[in-house]
Amino acid sequence: MYIMRLHLRRFAFLLFLVLFLQFSVGRASTHRTSAGSRPAWDIKSKSDKVVPRPDEVFGFRPGADYQLADYKQMVAFYQKLDQASDRVQVFDIGPTCEGRRMILAVISSEENIAQLEKFRRISEKLARAQLSKQEARGLAQKGKAIVWIDGGLHANEVGHAQHSPELAYRLVTDESPAVEAIRKNVIVLQVPVLNPDGLDLVVSWYKRNLGTRYETSPLPELYHKYAGHDNNRDWYMMTQPETRNASVLLYQKWFPQIVLNHHQTPPFPARIFIPPFTSPVNPNIPGPVLEGIDSVGHAMASRFKQEGKTGVVSRMEFDAWWNGGMRTTPCFHNMIGILAETALYGYATPFRYKPENLPRKFKNGLPALVPTADYPSPWMGGEWKLANALDYMLTASLGVLDIAARQPDRFLYNIYQMGRQSIERGKGESPSAYVIGIEGQHDPSAAVGMVEVLRLGGLDIEQAEEAFEAGGQQFSKGTYIIRTAQAFRPYLVDLMEPQKYPEKPAGQDAQPYDMTGWTLPMQMGVKVVKLNRDLTVATRMVDEVSLPLVENFPAFRYYVIDRRWNTAFTLVNRLLKAGVGVEVLPDGVEVAGAVLPAGSFLVTGDSGELIHKISAEVRIPVRGTDSLPAGKTERLVRPRLGVYKSSAANQDEGWIRWLLERYEFSFTSIREEVVREGNLRNRFDVIIIPSETNKKLIDGQSPTLVPPQFAQGIGSQGLKNLKEFVTRGGVLIASDATCQVPLDYFGLPLRNAVRHLSESVFSCPGSLVRLEVDPLDPVGWGMDREVAACFVKSQAFEPVPVSDGQASQMTSVARYADSEVLMSGWMRGEEQLRGKAAVGRARLGDGEVVLLGFPTHFRGQPHGTFKLLFNSIYLGGLRETTAPYSD
Repeated sequence: MYIMRLHLRRFAFLLFLVLFLQFSVGRASTHRTSAGSRPAWDIKSKSDKVVPRPDEVFGFRPGADYQLADYKQMVAFYQKLDQASDRVQVFDIGPTCEGRRMILAVISSEENIAQLEKFRRISEKLARAQLSKQEARGLAQKGKAIVWIDGGLHANEVGHAQHSPELAYRLVTDESPAVEAIRKNVIVLQVPVLNPDGLDLVVSWYKRNLGTRYETSPLPELYHKYAGHDNNRDWYMMTQPETRNASVLLYQKWFPQIVLNHHQTPPFPARIFIPPFTSPVNPNIPGPVLEGIDSVGHAMASRFKQEGKTGVVSRMEFDAWWNGGMRTTPCFHNMIGILAETALYGYATPFRYKPENLPRKFKNGLPALVPTADYPSPWMGGEWKLANALDYMLTASLGVLDIAARQPDRFLYNIYQMGRQSIERGKGESPSAYVIGIEGQHDPSAAVGMVEVLRLGGLDIEQAEEAFEAGGQQFSKGTYIIRTAQAFRPYLVDLMEPQKYPEKPAGQDAQPYDMTGWTLPMQMGVKVVKLNRDLTVATRMVDEVSLPLVENFPAFRYYVIDRRWNTAFTLVNRLLKAGVGVEVLPDGVEVAGAVLPAGSFLVTGDSGELIHKISAEVRIPVRGTDSLPAGKTERLVRPRLGVYKSSAANQDEGWIRWLLERYEFSFTSIREEVVREGNLRNRFDVIIIPSETNKKLIDGQSPTLVPPQFAQGIGSQGLKNLKEFVTRGGVLIASDATCQVPLDYFGLPLRNAVRHLSESVFSCPGSLVRLEVDPLDPVGWGMDREVAACFVKSQAFEPVPVSDGQASQMTSVARYADSEVLMSGWMRGEEQLRGKAAVGRARLGDGEVVLLGFPTHFRGQPHGTFKLLFNSIYLGGLRETTAPYSD
């Protein structure tokens, strides 16, 4: 009897233990494990190594108060994970701006990892859609859903990077049925950190201020070397290496069906934003993509509800119009782009929100404290930690992976269907192709640059093997042809055609989320011929786009460099650096039968060997002659250039710096103290002030926001010194918003005509507008007469009544057109811009102020207006000569 009772007790204990373990595993699949315990699903794989937990590598659990892992720790964890488990492989995908190596972790089952190339090829074949329906269905059944989840771009939004190792560890070690299904049916592409440089900057800054009043103060420099926050605005132009590294994976190698991009700025007081998105919707995004976004968003919402997580909002603030963000550009590639915006207080510092302090309404006027269709379970306040944010991110990520695991064949076949439909539309609709010739372009280097951007975006590019006629025009061998009958037709058409942002009904907020117009040929000043019928010509597929090689040319007494090419400035900057004498031809000149514009560069044959070498490197043809018409030249010396870099992060400064480095201008970054010290003219010929408000430039940031050494502006003394710099012969270049400084403080006879207009009268938050340029003015040299300008809440100048003598010192270089100002995007009150000056020069003493009333270099995109900045810089290097350049 005793033995029987003993057996019963043992059986009961074992039954309890089994039930307890099942309950623990079930909870572990949706909740994070404490740092001090190892979960029941830990596994051993490679060489019987135990898979490391993140806290064992970092020394703390991700999400812990006041703790952040830097990039070195991240890489160390993923390397150990790769070494310990057959369920993950880590790949180097390329360098960052500052030389750190980006990594990709591919996570799936052991069986899938052993056949990665097989499943990658299936994904590519289905995305390219050059298959029959029967073949596609067969591959969809054999393939695995490919899901991209990244650790975010904006480094001050610290949660997404810290969430990455937690998610990876969960996916590798969790033995629950739900995660087993994910590993079986899904291949996860995880880039743990899309901005490694920024992560290290932010972690270092946070540690430096931890425990002080500035613990949550903003980083006083850009968290990306050049782009700052705009690293999430670079996804069709791909100017930065981090963007290109990721885009190669997305559009040339893996072709994921779902792309999840994490961020941390939801509408307050919501705890997370998830799709569906709000209106408007870009008509070039395929309908099935939008349906997929809604479907995945609903699956995410269901998981949040199941886990009892409140504060989930949808259809607010984030729309599906703009092309250029990490989650939006994939949508034009038939991929389901998902955005998750999770709440954050400040880095890893916790904060308690009192319920009585929460707003009653969101910014758009919808209730924030009572349930609505788009905010069904309001968050009512309480403590919010980084750990809470990571929990929400994990729920979002697992919600996406759950639906992908349940229906992998559906997502695989859908991307094929969209690609196939795009191919058929390209065959049956206009245009059938875009043709981009090199000959006849105003700036051939911009044309080739545009084609290369399109190639990087995964488009098929062809090059003619013979001369041909199309659309009533003759094209030479080497002309680029981009047919619309290809899977990524939505991406191609969206970039090549003008945007027409829809008007909103009266009374509704009409402010778009970002740019409303971005048409690439307009921005880059490239002539494109659209064909409306099929083209028959021998072509070859292009794997690399570049300018034609420069052939050897004989020695001449003189060489002339065409100023219309942006790359001409690279060539000239190299010559100036080498000490070669360069002169400028103020008038147009004919050389060897070609008419070159005013402002072209002249170099003597004494430097012929060096000119040959550099022109071959830059791939810009140089025209030679032994005789030139009589006339005067202006000598060009290497201008001493200073670029103001404030103690507050400024994206405009970052983009200017990127552009100057790309075209090899020598410059010095100057801080507030240098401007306040004065004596600027003895050190610089040209100073650029990036776009900034008057108050921030002069007064700096609030000392309650950042440490005192980062809270300084140039002050009133700095203003006096800048004015003195100009009057003593310097050139001051004001970019966009900074134009208001010389208008207010230097007494220039101009005013910003749109500065005080209400948004109901005039609004243009981000569009392409028509500009008429004077190519005979030194700032307009080499420019086309009509170009597109990126107007982003920018400036428009008109004269104010002054004495005749002062008014005569003003020169308008470029002005907004008299009609049809809007080229692409949206604008209210176009008449307010018509005929107003956009770029002007003002004499002040012995020097000049150049007003660039819009961002000529905006996000590295508008190649058609780069020269307005370049020419302004060269103003400070021009020296008059009296000797004619004739024989």
